[in-house]
Amino acid sequence: MKVFVRSASFLSAGLLVICCCLQTVGQSRKPISWNEVKQTGKGKITVYWRESKPFVFRNENNKLIGIEPEIFEGFKVYLKNYRNIDLEIEWIESESFRKTFSYISTDKIAGTFGASAFSITPERDKMVDFSPPYMADICV
Repeated sequence: MKVFVRSASFLSAGLLVICCCLQTVGQSRKPISWNEVKQTGKGKITVYWRESKPFVFRNENNKLIGIEPEIFEGFKVYLKNYRNIDLEIEWIESESFRKTFSYISTDKIAGTFGASAFSITPERDKMVDFSPPYMADICV
């Protein structure tokens, strides 16, 4: 399951993570089930991103910030506090929107997400699973 983060809250994003498989920490790209994550107490997700303020970008100190990193970090804290699960989030900056979308739509690796200001179009909706939008599409 591939998901672009466009949810109303970190709990919505969290439910999407729970529904998909996560990657084990230390294992390269080998997805495991949610039940295995619960048993081991560890999981890993990968987020491919392309800068799009205010959704995801780097500040003057090169720290990744924005709505979407906050959603993921909030979910990470939730998993630790309420499920005793350590979630590793690997953020991979993409060269372009096309590459970000390509990583998500063609690699088909569970536990992989895309983050940016993606419009949900009928064509894209057939290629990936979107979370619910948290704001109206503002593209013109």
